[in-house]
Amino acid sequence: MLDQKGVRNVRRYYLVCYDILDEKRLHKMHKLMQGYGDPLQFSIFRCALSEQEKALMMSDIIDVIHLREDRVMIVDLGSLEHAGGGQIEFIGKALSDPELPDSLIV
Repeated sequence: MLDQKGVRNVRRYYLVCYDILDEKRLHKMHKLMQGYGDPLQFSIFRCALSEQEKALMMSDIIDVIHLREDRVMIVDLGSLEHAGGGQIEFIGKALSDPELPDSLIV
């Protein structure tokens, strides 16, 4: 897909998970991530981002976290056309997102 300037703008799904030790930073991080993706759990988000959006998100994350105390994991789930549903499985309460699988009952 090309944007208005003719630059390739491919979006990919990313799973962003974080472990923030300070409660104030934790809430700030959660609020930040709500602007980039959909919460799957409090500290886990699924984001559909272009390369530029991912770079901006990473810069914003670095501004929020304490690099020696906190940890953020970013998992590339692939392009929107080929990822997002099959790699994520849930057990328990179903999400309202039709692109993700229904819950599994064990």
